[in-house]
Amino acid sequence: MNLIKLFETQSKLDARIVEEKSLQGRDMLPEKILALLVELGELANEWRGFKFWSNKQSPAIRPSNPIEHGNPMLEEYVDCLHFILSIGLELHPKIMHMEWSKYLNARVKDLVTKNEHVSITDMFNGLFRLVITFHDKQELTDYTRLIYLFFNLGRKLDFTLDDIETAYYTKNEINHSRQNNGY
Repeated sequence: MNLIKLFETQSKLDARIVEEKSLQGRDMLPEKILALLVELGELANEWRGFKFWSNKQSPAIRPSNPIEHGNPMLEEYVDCLHFILSIGLELHPKIMHMEWSKYLNARVKDLVTKNEHVSITDMFNGLFRLVITFHDKQELTDYTRLIYLFFNLGRKLDFTLDDIETAYYTKNEINHSRQNNGY
């Protein structure tokens, strides 16, 4: 997976949206933070594993889903990724060219470990806390931890880096198509 290319791709979508929606000069970080929290909630809802009160704790597979032949969890996961990347670009518009990005990109395969001792529920809770912490402080270290935990959650949900990257680009095409159709 090439994080720098993902940042560049997200930057193009973000720039298009800003231009077409006349959002130049507007601070969209609060909305992006809220959107990420909502998408994380939607991902958790698709995962269903926290629903101790339900007999249906496995994710549903819907064949009509456009990504990965009916994997709504993967679609929600890459929706989160879109906002995580966009938030990073909001933190620093040139983030994909920073030494941090080059370092993280070089380590992305090593970065993702299964963390068998950490539950998926704990990972979701940790992500929610990190998003709020990042919103409050807007520090690169919190953002780095957010990416680390997010990719580890993906691994724990049995997504490979290739699955994530392929689904991201598929969803990016869908997002551009939506903009073409007045979304």
